[in-house]
Order: sequence, then C-alpha cells, then structure tokens
Amino acid sequence: MNENFNLKPFSEAIEEYFSAYFTRRDLEGVIRLSHPSLGGFGSGADEVAYEEGEFIKFFKRDIESAPNPLEYVILSQKLYPLDEKTAVFLGELNFRTVIENQELHLNNLRMQIVLHHDGQKVTIAAMHVSFPTQVHGADESFPLKELEDRAQLLIRMVDEKTKSLQEAYSELAEIINKDKLTSLASRNFIEDVLEVEWLRFYRYGRRFSMLFIDLDDFKQINDQYGHSVGDQALRATGVAIRESIRNTDSAGRWGGDEFMVIFPETSLQEALDLAVRIKEIIILSEQDLPCKLSVSIGGTLVKLSDQSSQDVFLRADAALYKAKAKGKNQVVFES
Repeated sequence: MNENFNLKPFSEAIEEYFSAYFTRRDLEGVIRLSHPSLGGFGSGADEVAYEEGEFIKFFKRDIESAPNPLEYVILSQKLYPLDEKTAVFLGELNFRTVIENQELHLNNLRMQIVLHHDGQKVTIAAMHVSFPTQVHGADESFPLKELEDRAQLLIRMVDEKTKSLQEAYSELAEIINKDKLTSLASRNFIEDVLEVEWLRFYRYGRRFSMLFIDLDDFKQINDQYGHSVGDQALRATGVAIRESIRNTDSAGRWGGDEFMVIFPETSLQEALDLAVRIKEIIILSEQDLPCKLSVSIGGTLVKLSDQSSQDVFLRADAALYKAKAKGKNQVVFES
C-alpha cells in the first residue's frame, strides 16, 4: 500500500455524512454521498438493503420520524484504506436528540462504512449499523428504538391511568345516576329524564305520562320490623317496578319510599294500565318479608297547557295524595 495514501477525502466524506445525516437531517445531502451500489444493514430487523434505493428508503424513514438534529459524540473511530480507491471507517458513537418533547439518548451505536473514491469524489458504498445486542432487541429500528421503548412505557402508563380514570368515572356515574339500595335510577337521573321528555313534548309534541309511587305504611314497617326489613321492602318495590315497565320507560327512586316512573310515547289509558300492573305485582311480590306490601300511585299525562315539567310533576304529586286519601293501595290519575 502506498505510504502516501491520502485519507483526507475519505475523512471529509465521513464528516459531511455526519453533518448531513445527524446534524442537518438532510436527505438530499445523504443521497449525494451515496454510491449507486450502496447497500448494507441497518439496526432494525427489516433494514436489509442490497441496492441504493432500499437504503435511501430507510434514511428517509428515519429522518422523517426524527427530524430534529442528533447531537453526537464519537467515542472511538478508525479510518483505514483497503486499496487506492477504498477506505473503511469504524466508529462508536453516542447521540442525543429531542422528539415530541422527549429527550432521547442513543448510546454505543456501532458503525462500519465502506467509502469509494472514483477519482472525483468519495461516496458511501456500504454500511453496517448496530447496537450492542444486550441493550436492544433484534426488532429495533434506528434511530428510534429507545424512544419507542419509552413510548411503549408511556402508552402503558397512560392506558393504566385511563383505565383507572374510566373506572373512577363509571363508579362516579353509578353513584350519581343509580340508587344503590333499589338499583333503580337516582333522583338526579330521573329528574333529568323528566326534563328531556318535557323538551321533546315542547318541541316535537311527543306525549309522555308520569307516575308517582309511594310505598304504603313505610314508617310502620320500619317501626314494627326494623330498618333492615324497611330496606328489604324498598328493594322489593324496586324489583316490582323494574319488572313491570318497558325497555323504553324510566324508573327511579325519588327519595325515601317514593318512586317516579316516566312512560314516553304513552296515552293516558296505557299509563293507567301500566300503573295497575305495577300495583298488582307489588302486592303479589314474595320477598320473604314479614309483612304485605302495597303502594299508592298518582299519575298524569302531559298537557298542552303545561308551561314546564314542574306542572306535570305537581299534577302527578297531587294525584298521589288523592290516592292515599282514598285509603291507599289505589291508582289515581289527574287528567
């Protein structure tokens, strides 16, 4: 080998490659340095290139994926000639960059670059890039392996956090919208249903009916048998109501021993029939109770003269008081 062999053009080509690819992230600059027969291996399992176009595809993907400059430190390097037209660069480098506000470090990247001098310029003819196998797996994709690992960890953390938030939200929604004792809707929820049905009627003329249901002699049940039996009675009433209504209807516990049921798209007679059905099922319910259950029910149908949902509510409430005044275990409708 000629002892006066000039390595400077090869060294300058390596510097220009580092500048174009790592600092400027300049794909065109990399292409200008590529030999038409460029091939080799990247660090990812799919990064196997037998011609220039395939390797350029990997360069393009990496630059687009991580467009910010990569600050690099050369840990070790050697450039030596093979013949008068060919030289080999061996090096190990560390990198740092920021991608999507995440600081990324890529350590101990190993590079082998074969350089060719055609008499006019030096180009890259072959390249092999890898990380130590104990640090990265076989499926890594340079230069984003470490970032991908972090991203996966963040995704898992977000998923876990989202899951806990979803569970908390579901639990909160259940507390707000469901009565724990009877498993019917809560007062908050059934009030919202009433308002929605009122708006549908006001805007589109969609009729609905409403029932107020009161468990007869509930105070006496509590006083005579205790609150645990009183709770049993409320649960039994909730079960009976739920089994009596249709899928399109809504039922909720208004408070204490009072319940509300709303029937969309229902005539006065249909609502009356449903009210009688609820009353009869409650009377026949067998819940291992030491007492018989009965209910008083007041109902009404929304009217054109109603000014708000409160008018419907007050009419159903008045009907309930009439049912109780008539001796309880009655159904009374205010038209």
